[in-house]
Amino acid sequence: MAPSGVEVQIRRMVEADLEVVKEIDRLLVGEERALSWPSSVEAELELYRPALGFVAEVGGKIVGFLLGDIRRERYGIGMAGWIDMIGVAPEYQRKGIGRRLMLGFWAECQRKYIRANVIVREDDEQLKRFLTSMGFCRGKLINFEM
Repeated sequence: MAPSGVEVQIRRMVEADLEVVKEIDRLLVGEERALSWPSSVEAELELYRPALGFVAEVGGKIVGFLLGDIRRERYGIGMAGWIDMIGVAPEYQRKGIGRRLMLGFWAECQRKYIRANVIVREDDEQLKRFLTSMGFCRGKLINFEM
């Protein structure tokens, strides 16, 4: 049960979930969308087709999603879980659903004895606060641009 008393079920995403996930993503505009993920779920799925997705359900209704995968050696970091995007329908935010999605992903990483990673923009304060509250800390990677 989420802290707000909402019964949340987390499960692996299946192909049939994609249209609902895309609809939730379309609702995440303006302040509701993390600065770190300006592209849509549709673009993310089309380009990368993340292999390790989860959905959150309340009363059988999908209300949130997490897209990620497990990648081999990358950027000098061994095999690791990478979170590509997470989203919760606006009316279900701040009910512990994002936290539950992250814990579902983290459990999969733990089963494989690997770390979980996520890349965020330096100015995405809301997402950084959320990740810090989940136990994430700043890693070794930085990016350079020209």
